Amino acid sequence: MSVLIRTLLLLALLGSASSAQAVPTPRPNPFPPAAKTEAADVPVPQPAPPEVKPSGKAEPAKPAEPEATEKTASEPPTAEPGSPPPAPAEEETKTATSDPECDALKAAGEVEFKPLPPIVENRCGAPFPISITAIQPKGGQRVALEQPVVARCAVAAAMVTWMRDTVQPSAKKYLGEEVASLGSTNGYACRGRNRRTDTKLSEHGRANAVDIGSFKFVSGKIVAVGHREDPGLSFMLDIRAKACGLFKTVLGPGSDVYHSTHLHFDVIRRGRNGNATYCH
Repeated sequence: MSVLIRTLLLLALLGSASSAQAVPTPRPNPFPPAAKTEAADVPVPQPAPPEVKPSGKAEPAKPAEPEATEKTASEPPTAEPGSPPPAPAEEETKTATSDPECDALKAAGEVEFKPLPPIVENRCGAPFPISITAIQPKGGQRVALEQPVVARCAVAAAMVTWMRDTVQPSAKKYLGEEVASLGSTNGYACRGRNRRTDTKLSEHGRANAVDIGSFKFVSGKIVAVGHREDPGLSFMLDIRAKACGLFKTVLGPGSDVYHSTHLHFDVIRRGRNGNATYCH
């Protein structure tokens, strides 16, 4: 072979190798384009869901607020300072054997009354009650009770002294005549004070009290409790003021709404020595 031919072959081979190196071999794309999707398949972004705490340590439930409840009735008031607690009527009836006050009333003959059996009624009662129908101090005017009063003999004894030393002298002074009868009278009644159920036991429930609503004079004239004109007003004020001490409790018009039409007298023991008074 000639030199010319060998040279041409060599140049041809070199050209082929040079062309092969100039065109690189295609390699796969490491980030291929995402497959084309329809618009309807593209998901719409949604708001992030609320954070959910792990259930392993659940927080203790907060206690509910207490519901409002109705105000309950208050406890019954305790006994007044210095006053011994009253014994139950049943126990008092069992322990008492006699009442010296009743023996004294019978001996004096200044009270028309009838002894009654012991009263035992729930928390109320009295061991030696009497039914009082009239008061007649010795040598004085007989004063009838238009409605008999059931009370203890201590109440009747106080009424005798009050009628003799206060009521009749005051009646003569202010009205020129004596009292012949007492109207709207009341005694024993098993109830709370002022006829309420949430209060202490009334002294009426122990037969220790008497209520008087009016005074009828010998001439027939009537002066009702709460009378506002003289001379009846002066008479009423006088006998009410002088009842304090003889009776341990004196209430009437002006004391409260419950006593606007009657006088309330009772012989409850007040204070440490039993002689204190409440007059209003």
